[in-house]
Amino acid sequence: MEAEPKKPKLIVRIATPQDLKKATENPFWMWLGKPRPAHSKERIAIIALEQKDIVGGCTVDINLNKQNKADIHSLAVEDCFRGTGIGHKLLGKAHSCLLKKGIISAKVFSRNVNLDFYGKAGYKAKRILPQGSAVLYRKITRAKNMRMKRVLG
Repeated sequence: MEAEPKKPKLIVRIATPQDLKKATENPFWMWLGKPRPAHSKERIAIIALEQKDIVGGCTVDINLNKQNKADIHSLAVEDCFRGTGIGHKLLGKAHSCLLKKGIISAKVFSRNVNLDFYGKAGYKAKRILPQGSAVLYRKITRAKNMRMKRVLG
């Protein structure tokens, strides 16, 4: 019988400068502290912490050229914490941050096509790219975000 993944005591929040400094010390998380790309007017790094350790993260870039649109990048969760809901909590926090800024649309580029994961969060694949990559989109509304929180816990 396979053991179920452990349920961590988790905090999901926007990363502080101290968090980003700590992230650069770990090769797995150093991408969290990368500067925003030229096309982005703002980058938000979101982290999941168990005790004081980063166990999940993602970055969100708010686009300069496209009003009310954002890109969610590099969503990752430590292997031993996959299947515990951390990825969906990171997405939920990203959506909440975007709603507060008036952003209503998010795009995800997934190198490992994980349509089930993103599909549960309301994303739809718009393009399938070579080597199994996909570009997915979702409109963000308060109602959808609340429904996602209820369904995913």
